[in-house]
Amino acid sequence: MEFNDINNLINRYFDGDTSQEDELVLARYFEECSDLPEEHKVVKAMFDSFAQIRTEKPLQRTTPTRRWAISWRKVNHYVASIAAAVCGVICITVIALTSAKEEVTLPSECLVCHIDGVRINDQSIAMAETNRILEGVAVNVQSAMQCVNSITNLSK
Repeated sequence: MEFNDINNLINRYFDGDTSQEDELVLARYFEECSDLPEEHKVVKAMFDSFAQIRTEKPLQRTTPTRRWAISWRKVNHYVASIAAAVCGVICITVIALTSAKEEVTLPSECLVCHIDGVRINDQSIAMAETNRILEGVAVNVQSAMQCVNSITNLSK
């Protein structure tokens, strides 16, 4: 190929207007030509580095080593232990509240509880509200335990 043709191809290459065939012509020219003009030596170095990159093996990905690894089995164990302790406290509270044989009566002046900022002196209303809240807590604990059990079933 003539010098002007190669120069035109190089200019088109840097403008992004070459086809794959044109780039192969340039690559072959730089591989085969031993007597290059000075202005083509820089472009030859670039094409040589492209060829070297194509022939190199890709880097192997390695997994990073961890200093310590989290064991999901241990995490599940801790979560289950905490959930069991919470369930135990709630069960003991519910049993203590429901198994009281004697009804404790408080003087009418004694504050029984506050519900949404309202002072409740009637013991039956206070007990009914307490039972309603504890039933909601029991439902939440049961759903939490189902989630914990599904996690432990997945880890097996």
